[in-house]
Amino acid sequence: MKPFIGVIGLRESGKSSVIQSLTGARSAGFRGYIQNRETSESIYVFTSSPQEDPIALAEFKRRIRSAANKKGCRGIVCAIQPNKPRIRICLEDIYQAVTTVGGLKPYAYLINPSHREGAASTSLTAEVTQRLQASNVMPHLLNGNRFPFQNATIIEKATNLNG
Repeated sequence: MKPFIGVIGLRESGKSSVIQSLTGARSAGFRGYIQNRETSESIYVFTSSPQEDPIALAEFKRRIRSAANKKGCRGIVCAIQPNKPRIRICLEDIYQAVTTVGGLKPYAYLINPSHREGAASTSLTAEVTQRLQASNVMPHLLNGNRFPFQNATIIEKATNLNG
């Protein structure tokens, strides 16, 4: 199974910086494949969360299904905001789509506190944990006060995304 890695955090919490360190994506608004020129393997990346840069649920499912079935694709990395939008897809929609597509192993990494906050938010951690229970996903905490490459290294060691 290929990893689906959700990097969850509040707006401007450092999600894109962690994803850029993990995948090599060049911009915070990037969506698409990152190709390893040496091995020809790829990673599908949503550097901007579906909440920040809207995408229909059907299109999100199409993209993750395509990446899950693509030969040489090592996995998917997605920025996710834990807010509860009325119109755009939410955290629960994303992980429900991941479980229904198949071929993907869901991971969740919560940046807490965000690098702009002074103290950890236990209420955010509890809320995200509760919301992910329906998808049987337990979030792992990342310290938002660390350098992004340190959090990316933690994700890489746990998921083996880059091989």
